[in-house]
Amino acid sequence: MALKVQLMPALRTEQKAEGKLIPRGKTGKRVKASELAEFIVRQGTTVRKPDILAVMENLGQAIRTLCSGGDSVTLPNLGIVTPQIGGVADKDGKWVDGPYTYLTMRFDSD
Repeated sequence: MALKVQLMPALRTEQKAEGKLIPRGKTGKRVKASELAEFIVRQGTTVRKPDILAVMENLGQAIRTLCSGGDSVTLPNLGIVTPQIGGVADKDGKWVDGPYTYLTMRFDSD
């Protein structure tokens, strides 16, 4: 199944005034961890579903811990998870807004 796309009015004022549209991906259902584990088993692995679920749980915790320490994490055949920080500081370096921490995902080109 391909990603469905919906065209929406542009967010930037000048683009909106020109009537330009931007794409937004429309996802299907949200796949739960147990469904993902079953899908992996159906692909032909020798690993059992409970083991896959345990690894997924540990993977999430490992990524959270490593990224909170400032490291990026490479996920084979998926991409790179990188910690980021946002907000605004004044000229003295005092936070006016934020700081906000979050993760970004740079997906493999495949």
